[in-house]
Amino acid sequence: MSVTTSGTTAHPKGVELTHAGVMASVRGWQAALPVADVRRIISWLPPAHVMDRVLHYSLALAEGFETTTCPDPRQIARYLTEVRPHLLIAPPRIWEKLRAGVETAFAGLPSERREAAYAAIAAGLQLVRLRDAGNAVPADLEAAVAGADAALFAGLRERLGLDQLAVAGSGSAPIPLDVLEFFHAIGLDLRQGYALSETSSSGCVSGPGGVGLGSVGRPLEGMELRLAADGEILLRGEALMAGYRHQPNATREALDGDGWLHTGDLGTLAPDGALTIVDRKKEIIITAGGKNIAPARVESELKAASPLIAHACAVGDRRPYVTALLVLDPEAVGDGDDTSVRAAIDAAIARANTRLARVEQIKRYTLLADEWRPGGDELTPTLKLRRRAVVSRYAPQIEDMYS
Repeated sequence: MSVTTSGTTAHPKGVELTHAGVMASVRGWQAALPVADVRRIISWLPPAHVMDRVLHYSLALAEGFETTTCPDPRQIARYLTEVRPHLLIAPPRIWEKLRAGVETAFAGLPSERREAAYAAIAAGLQLVRLRDAGNAVPADLEAAVAGADAALFAGLRERLGLDQLAVAGSGSAPIPLDVLEFFHAIGLDLRQGYALSETSSSGCVSGPGGVGLGSVGRPLEGMELRLAADGEILLRGEALMAGYRHQPNATREALDGDGWLHTGDLGTLAPDGALTIVDRKKEIIITAGGKNIAPARVESELKAASPLIAHACAVGDRRPYVTALLVLDPEAVGDGDDTSVRAAIDAAIARANTRLARVEQIKRYTLLADEWRPGGDELTPTLKLRRRAVVSRYAPQIEDMYS
């Protein structure tokens, strides 16, 4: 089987996968996920995408899942309420939009109900953060969250079509920590994973229970992981590709003589072996002052700061400071006028900057009138940024921010 890489940093490459490798990946996911509790799933990514092929087809065949095909990813919210799947793996943007919808609904409630909803979320977040830190949860807090679940969160999950999920996962790009915390607070065990086309969609996944939020967890069964001296993530196992189709030089660069795949991603390992993704090795920004910045972290904080921001591209390589190109979500903007939207974005930038180190903070930004669509020039089908294409296309706007 051959699939094509997303081409975020270079031209897409054909990845040659073996049947043995795909089945090794399937076995890894079977061991990591509660597949016995899964019967209904939605196939909503392009069929050529490795995750769709392995999880929504190969794993589905191995386990006998009932698969519903959603031909248009933009319709996934409607399919959720109609199918009520037991498994949903989605990129961060889907989870961000779901959270934004909940927050918008809360904001429209009568004052008394709105304040009660905000208090319930706050209690849920407090419980999640205590558990994540390994601290004891007071009995009264646990009782309050249980009451909120019965009174509010259970109905909320049902309205979103997430009430029957046994597996909720996020992958393909870093997801903001506060998005993870939000879904755990409303009773959804959202887990983060890391996988590649070159590994037959095998890799790592965080464990259940909301401990170690922000990491992608430990390797799946059958997959080895270590870090190179510069922090690059190396993977080895039966699930690895045979090579890149008709590209022997690229294959030799990716697969070393000991069978390790050099992923091009940078990460850190916790003492318990849990992996946290930093960014793509080739995408690290080095400012004019010599500071190294991971743009994915900056972009994640920007999108988390406001539902108005659909996509962000941080810029700053060999520049004196960091700037950003922003694309707005037309659904979130609605009938908002330019002045109010600009004020909201200014406030969002200020909020994001409080969570960023000084050298990471956004000094200027540009709102783009374009819409970036999955599979277009700016985004892969799974909403990963095609950074080189974006920087090239919007070079004049970038120069204006440094003039």
